[in-house]
Amino acid sequence: MEGVQSKAPQDPSSTKPRGEKSLMIAQVSLRSLVIICTLAASCLIFTSKQTTIVYGIPFDASYSYEPAFQFFGIANVAVCVLCLLSLGTVFFLSHRLANFFLFLHDLVVLTVLMAACAGSTAVGQIGRNGNTHSSWMPICDHFAKFCTRVATSVAFSYLAVLMFFALTVLSALRIQAKPI
Repeated sequence: MEGVQSKAPQDPSSTKPRGEKSLMIAQVSLRSLVIICTLAASCLIFTSKQTTIVYGIPFDASYSYEPAFQFFGIANVAVCVLCLLSLGTVFFLSHRLANFFLFLHDLVVLTVLMAACAGSTAVGQIGRNGNTHSSWMPICDHFAKFCTRVATSVAFSYLAVLMFFALTVLSALRIQAKPI
């Protein structure tokens, strides 16, 4: 029976526990998906522009006319870049303090992305439905292509928010799993 067993001793410190590997795989997968979603959201918002003629007068709609949409686009680019940079650190973090800083990073980035989504959603709701109390008329009936692109961009970003929330939870679990 001795011949069947492996003669080379395994170093227990060289192999990671199965739970830690699963956490790392989940983090890498979610960070990759967040990068894709935020990149798609920023590309859609930065290319959203439409010109239409209403009563013989040409009108333009562009993301750059609304500060909330500008913040939304810039925030998605920033989240994409920061997530890309943090993707590499996931492999090398082994100290509990480093995992804590990754958790804080994820929490701050999640907050910025949620703020951008909330602002864009509020402006988009006014654009779609108007506001009768302020005499703001809805514009999406005249700028359907623009509104559809903005709504799709915001949907991608909300998907990234959900994934970043899961990443924040995983980062917290990774802190708990590490010995001091």
